[in-house]
Amino acid sequence: MKNIISKPKVLLPKDDIDMMKWSVIACDQYTSPNENYWQKIEELVGESPSTLKMIFPEYYLKDTDLIDARINNIQKYMKEYIENGILLDKLGEDRFIYTRRTLSNGKVRQGLMVLLDLEQYSYKKDEKLPIRPTEGIVEERLPIRMKIREGAPIEFPHILMLIDDPEMSVIEPLEKKIPIHKKLYDFELMIGGGHVEGYAVTSEEEENRIFESLNKLNDEDMFKQKYGLETGENPIVIAVGDGNHSLASAKAVWEKAKEKLIEEGKSWEESPTRYAMAELINIHDEALEFESINRVLFNVGNIEYFLSEMKNFYQNLGSTCDIAESEEPMTESTEGFDFTSEPPAHLFKISYKDGEKLKFLSVIINPGVHSITVGSLQMFLDQYVKEHPESEIDYIHGIEGVLRDSSKEGNVGLFLPSMKKEDLFMTVAKEGVTPRKTFSMGEADTKAYYIMGRKII
Repeated sequence: MKNIISKPKVLLPKDDIDMMKWSVIACDQYTSPNENYWQKIEELVGESPSTLKMIFPEYYLKDTDLIDARINNIQKYMKEYIENGILLDKLGEDRFIYTRRTLSNGKVRQGLMVLLDLEQYSYKKDEKLPIRPTEGIVEERLPIRMKIREGAPIEFPHILMLIDDPEMSVIEPLEKKIPIHKKLYDFELMIGGGHVEGYAVTSEEEENRIFESLNKLNDEDMFKQKYGLETGENPIVIAVGDGNHSLASAKAVWEKAKEKLIEEGKSWEESPTRYAMAELINIHDEALEFESINRVLFNVGNIEYFLSEMKNFYQNLGSTCDIAESEEPMTESTEGFDFTSEPPAHLFKISYKDGEKLKFLSVIINPGVHSITVGSLQMFLDQYVKEHPESEIDYIHGIEGVLRDSSKEGNVGLFLPSMKKEDLFMTVAKEGVTPRKTFSMGEADTKAYYIMGRKII
């Protein structure tokens, strides 16, 4: 198992840095064109040292003329922060980092910062390695992420990985031994992000226990029995929870670097580019909640035409599409919505502006044209956008952003049920990846915050 994960050598900011301004939320949050979150962050951070200056918020991807300049600036700050002693190797050795994140609801989510061996991960459909993606990768989204990583001396990851450990044997025992760990940080996150603590695991006994406990998840017979598989296959030891495209980009960069090293006759086995730092979280952590990722379709125009296209799409696939007025958006999981047919029916909801009012519709697809609701919807949306390039999709965490954006003439909000987190590993084991943007590990403000980095060259 030591070839699947290993201990990272982390870089942390020097002691006099304002950690609240230093640590910002994952770059793929608050992407709606109607958001002003990132402008608030820029104003808050100002000229202070911050991870904001070393990441590319996806909100700004729309500024296509400025992409190269922003990437150059990111890499410039990374080099400056190392050269000027703002980023330091405070531990002087490789260590697992145990994390505790107090969320805005008061619950504490536990995690473990590790290195993932990219040789044990693939985002290609037929390669079933121990580290597995959970959603389909959109190849067009990789080049810009690769460009950032290829020229960067450091990685600042927001990748959250999951293990299915109902016995809570890997991460949770660390909580009972906090006094023996070395505290690295303990501070409030900005703009309602909660509180975060980090501890270096300095006990060799605990390190060995982590490796041994994780190794038990790599048992083929247990994997087959656990998920009701008819035939044996390589177990999923670690699955991507958040950051599928970031990890895929790291893999793609590594494959290019490895090929070059081999061509030059150099050793590649110990290259730091071979690894990606990520936070492990147990899917059974009580603080971890799966939320749906809703959609907004911009520039739809006539709602009757849109609904007609939707009906035709599903009818052409042999399903009925029943649309009726509804009272409110979806606020909880409806995967168990008394649809017992096989394959089951699927329900989602729509919002749009009708005069001065925001109206809601419920849509039932019977039977669903995919195994899960989000798949049935995404199949239609992908075709609609392809045929109507003036329309654009954004993926929204939570309900408020969808209500806001669909309140504007010509936009449509789409509300989806949440996936049961306990079903994730079984779904991936049986069906491969889920449709993109199937689930979110909590609301936007519960996402990973950038705190520590690692040299990758």
